[in-house]
Amino acid sequence: MTGSRGSTWLQMLLLTLPALLLAALLQHFNGFEGIDHAWSDLLMAHGRVQRQDSRVVLVYFTGETRSVMKYPQNLPRAAVAQYLRKVASLGASAQLVDMLLLRSDDRAGEDEVLRANDELGNIVWIGMADYSDLHTTFLIPLSGRLDRPHDRIAHSVFNTDSRGNIRSASLWRDFPHHPRVPYLGLAGAQLVEPAWPAQLLGADDEGGKRPWYLAPGHMLHFGNHVIPTFNATNDVYFDFCRTVNAEGQVRRADSAEGLFETWTFEDLMRAKFEDGEQPFKGRVVIFGSREESMHDRFVTAVGSVWGPWVHGAVLTGLLEGRFLLPVGEHVVLLLCVLLWLGITVLSIWLSPLRAAAALAGAAALVLAGSAALYQAYGLQVPVTAPLVTCIGAYGVATVMRVRRSEAERRFVRETFSRYAPREIVEILIADPKRLRLGGEAQEVTVLFADIDGFTGITESLGPQQTIEMLNEYFARMTEVVFRNEGLIKQFVGDEIMVIFGAPVISDDHANRALKTAWEMREETARLRAEREAAGKPGFDVKFGINSGVVVVGNIGSPERVEYGAVGDVVNTAARIMALNGGGASGITTRILAGYRTAEMGGAGWTLREVGTFVVKGKAEAILVFELLGREGAAVSGAGRRPA
Repeated sequence: MTGSRGSTWLQMLLLTLPALLLAALLQHFNGFEGIDHAWSDLLMAHGRVQRQDSRVVLVYFTGETRSVMKYPQNLPRAAVAQYLRKVASLGASAQLVDMLLLRSDDRAGEDEVLRANDELGNIVWIGMADYSDLHTTFLIPLSGRLDRPHDRIAHSVFNTDSRGNIRSASLWRDFPHHPRVPYLGLAGAQLVEPAWPAQLLGADDEGGKRPWYLAPGHMLHFGNHVIPTFNATNDVYFDFCRTVNAEGQVRRADSAEGLFETWTFEDLMRAKFEDGEQPFKGRVVIFGSREESMHDRFVTAVGSVWGPWVHGAVLTGLLEGRFLLPVGEHVVLLLCVLLWLGITVLSIWLSPLRAAAALAGAAALVLAGSAALYQAYGLQVPVTAPLVTCIGAYGVATVMRVRRSEAERRFVRETFSRYAPREIVEILIADPKRLRLGGEAQEVTVLFADIDGFTGITESLGPQQTIEMLNEYFARMTEVVFRNEGLIKQFVGDEIMVIFGAPVISDDHANRALKTAWEMREETARLRAEREAAGKPGFDVKFGINSGVVVVGNIGSPERVEYGAVGDVVNTAARIMALNGGGASGITTRILAGYRTAEMGGAGWTLREVGTFVVKGKAEAILVFELLGREGAAVSGAGRRPA
């Protein structure tokens, strides 16, 4: 049995292995990226709430601005210079310009912009524009001027996922002729905290070692924050979690903007401030467009937002050290392996319904664990590959179990439907494990019933009437046996062999055997009376019952297998039956039982000790009892052993 169980386990593991391999391959080739990103977006939209950095201010140039201020298509350079100086006068530590200034004939305005840039020294321009027919260039028309040490140029390129949502950005990006251009938010963060140099360290550098469970990348040291990046371009995942402002208001998931302090260009330019008032002191002002024609609107986990808001969120992440931390693929694969083993083992051990409950529990644990790790540490744990592994392993294991169960049910039905009551057959079909198919030692009670004087009866009746008599006799005896949940092992001639206590184990098998013998005798008396009334010869039946340990299980060859019992107990039961009816015992009895049967099942029956006898095949004498009826006290001579 151990070898068979081990073979079953190995077979099931091999059959469910493709589910693990498929999940691993799809995970490796980003086949689950869209689903995992959707899950990550769900966590960000409904997970933790963090305070937004109050040092970020947004100023938008809108379609209404152009109408109110009566600006042409190109934003006048003089207006830009005026804006830069006003924001600086209000105490801004840095100004991030998230707009491209197009070519213009406004040379005086251009010079004014350049003078403002030189005077203020805290402005960061987006300096890269991608064109289909030109190489990537510096900001137009400031090209050739913003490559001096004190001039700052940054990029504002986002990375989107397969669903079109912005997901990450490179902290530094290499462009043709202009390597290592910082991201706009990083450049702004360095101006806000000039004492915090941004240093990107590799795994071999001191301080560059990253936690084992994260995806490969470098470590960005920025002030007191250590921010892991991932992949070859040193990307960081945006953590667009829900935010609250200084008043504690939570940003709505369906809001088009966040909770940064926000101005429109015209409102800021027209606003009057008292002399010396500096509402932007120590803060970063991000100037950008909110015109639909500029296509600077993006979809994020927390709704549709404009580009400057994204830069503000990234700037906050840098200042607060808050980004999503993707776990490494090796961790996901390890989780898949553990779940594959667990679900496969549980699918073997448990019923399909309980295994399904275990699957649901494992899936809930994966999702809850991922949500908890995000909530506590900002970790991004992919869940699709582990869930696919669980479902695949359970599905394959369940299909195999169903197929094996169907084979077992067919075997049980074919083997026992003729020899056992329907109730026992249904029990075995519902739970084939109760059937010891491999052959095991088990205590049972064996009953033999034989027609007394059968040879003489057959001579008087002839073949045809003998068969009719046996069919009628067997039919009525079968009803009695099945009523008492016995298993008819065989009909041999006029002999019936019945087993109690197998294949379904029971503790009262001896008592049920005695009850069956007594009811079979009563049914035989009724059958005899009916036959004699019809002018047919009657007959009587003698019984031998014995209890003990036998080997039960499948017996036969590959071509024919039967369920049976083998052991001395079976042979002794047949010998006890032969003692009846004035046979070897020299007395007239009808139901004789061995000592073990009387000891186990005698309660409620009257049993008379007959004596000890030496039967064929046994060296020692056996003590036997006669069953006298239902009404009775304790077993006569109980506790005595054969001499």
